[in-house]
Amino acid sequence: MENKKIIFVYNADSSLEHQVFDFLHKAISPSTYQCSLCAITYGTFTIKNEWKEYISGLSFPVEFLYRNQFRRYYPGLKIKYPAVMVAEGKELKEIIGAEELKQLELDGLMLTLRKRLAK
Repeated sequence: MENKKIIFVYNADSSLEHQVFDFLHKAISPSTYQCSLCAITYGTFTIKNEWKEYISGLSFPVEFLYRNQFRRYYPGLKIKYPAVMVAEGKELKEIIGAEELKQLELDGLMLTLRKRLAK
C-alpha cells in the first residue's frame, strides 16, 4: 500500500471565473452551494485550520483536484462530484461519494476518512 494516494475532487472548476463565482455563491447562498466538500473544509476565505492539520498528519500523499482537472487526468472515469478517491498503483476507487459528503460535517469527514483509510 505504499503507492496509495488520496485524491479530493471538488465539484467546481479551476478557472478564475469559476472560483470567483463559487466564492460568491458560497457566501451569498450557502444552502444551494454545489460543492459540499468545499463547504465542509473551507471557511469563507481560507481552508479550515483543523482540516489543514488533519491533512498534514496523514501518512499518504494527498492531491486536490477540481472536476475539470480530474476529467483531464482520468479521462473516461465517470464519478459524481465532489468525491474522495484513493489511488493505489493504477487502481482508483471512490471511498466517499457525493451523496455521503452532503451528510457530513468536518468532524464526520475526518472520522470517516480515518476509518476507511485504516482498512
